[in-house]
Amino acid sequence: MASSSRRTLLGLTGLALLAAALWAARIPIGTFQDDTGYVLGARRILQTGRLLATYEGDGASAAYFPGFSLLLIPLCYAPRWALQAYSLLYTLATVVLVVLVARRRLPLPAAVLVGASYVLTPIGLVLGTTTMSEVPFAFLFLLCLWWGERKPRWLWLGMLVGLTFLTRLPGLALLPALALGRTRKELALFTLGTWAGGIYVLAFIGLRNSAGQYVLQAANFYEANSILRQQWRFWTGLPHQLATDFLGSDFLTPLAVLILLLALTNVRKEPLSLAVVGYLALCSLWPLTEGRFWLPVWPLILLLAVQRLPRPAWILAGLLLLPLPRELALLHPDRAAWTERRAAYRWLRESTEPGAMVAGAPTCNLEYYSQRTARTPGKFQVWSNYLAIAAAQGADYLMVEDGPQTITAPPDLTRDAAGSRLLERVYASPHIQIYRIRPEARRLELAVRVFEEARYGETDPVRQQALYRRAVQIGVDFPEAQHKLDR
Repeated sequence: MASSSRRTLLGLTGLALLAAALWAARIPIGTFQDDTGYVLGARRILQTGRLLATYEGDGASAAYFPGFSLLLIPLCYAPRWALQAYSLLYTLATVVLVVLVARRRLPLPAAVLVGASYVLTPIGLVLGTTTMSEVPFAFLFLLCLWWGERKPRWLWLGMLVGLTFLTRLPGLALLPALALGRTRKELALFTLGTWAGGIYVLAFIGLRNSAGQYVLQAANFYEANSILRQQWRFWTGLPHQLATDFLGSDFLTPLAVLILLLALTNVRKEPLSLAVVGYLALCSLWPLTEGRFWLPVWPLILLLAVQRLPRPAWILAGLLLLPLPRELALLHPDRAAWTERRAAYRWLRESTEPGAMVAGAPTCNLEYYSQRTARTPGKFQVWSNYLAIAAAQGADYLMVEDGPQTITAPPDLTRDAAGSRLLERVYASPHIQIYRIRPEARRLELAVRVFEEARYGETDPVRQQALYRRAVQIGVDFPEAQHKLDR
């Protein structure tokens, strides 16, 4: 009895120390841009009564499912510290679940170290208090596996699995993993639960367009990249990502390869192994990969690998110490740049009319902190198109920063904005400027159409020049058309 109480006390002490470390290492909400998007998604669900994938400037994005926004609804207008504390609770609960799952396969010291591996890595410390969907997803993913190894109520487990893949799509890996070897009655209840918990929502409540966008995104990617090339890139790049974000150095890529090989050669016909393999297989089909994607399965990969080792507790303890020297340098964004951006957001919140619309990037951060409607200013690398789209959307202000703010922003964005007669600068800091868009800028939309007709639809040089002149007359400030006239 005394031994059990002592272990409980040590466990609570360990969780308290992890909580203190995570809270001390917390990063600002908005560091990832997606994190504010999930909060705004919860607000949109409340405002519209519709289940959107998430908020991303101009509406729903197929890459983001609504599960986390649903979970955030009670706190979507709460202070930022409350959102961070909410994520911290998920993280600590996930550590406990990892230990419980690992304890069925490893001695207690090794199981505790596997649980600590969920947090004591660069990416684990970074994500532990963020409103990123990986945080609740990891909890739900582990909870499903832990509950599935016991004697669950299959209807309720199915609903939990539905909520899991409603949070992140790779949660679909749980379906075959947990369905394996079940009776017909259990399968029927499990299927009914997953249908009620997630599939029905995905199919019928507002995400049909998003599902189509998801397929289209993947199809467009594979049009330029064969499946074999994508698989090669994924599996050869995975060890490098694990080494950098979990082991703390890209020099440890050989060690990450060893861990992966040990884990994959230990795969058995059991839910945990199948869930890990299924998760990796689903992620290998998505065009983009980032280190944070592996947070939910990293401790499970370690668990499978450690089972192959003769003295897992000591070897794993050594692995956990490797990232620590580099972690502090990886935790926080550029504080000077973040402070400057927050000051610009504050100016917008305090100095513009409540109904104003702001064009700029990143849109989720812009809307979350400025409390103004935000829009992406177009997806063109030509300044006139960029400003024309912003004006056509009804934007009242344009916020620009030094350097490209999106992958499609014009390369000379700051220079062109400063020289434009269609803008009036109302705020300036060393790297950020905010402009009021003059009403005549709305004429750029027509000017761009004329310019495009001259450039792509007219072959006669005389008529081309006439159209370019017409575009300059309509648009007032149209450097691309003026450049064509000056040539």
